[in-house]
Amino acid sequence: MARDSIIEKISFLAVSYFCVSTELRFLVNIKENPNVDPVQVKAESEYWHGKALEVSCKFLPSESPLVSHIYQSYKKHHAPV
Repeated sequence: MARDSIIEKISFLAVSYFCVSTELRFLVNIKENPNVDPVQVKAESEYWHGKALEVSCKFLPSESPLVSHIYQSYKKHHAPV
């Protein structure tokens, strides 16, 4: 396998984790579904966002726009103030 192919697959994995996190965060914001526990869903969102950050920081170049976006988004939505 070529290096570019592996980086592409890692990027897809990080983006997939990030998308799951974002969708879960949107579910918390809707608040219309009584079956959704906002505390649990927020924790799951943070978990998947952290996984996206971990994968992207470990395997992708640090100057990558994807890494920067995932990091900035994590700081905005999950990092303590």
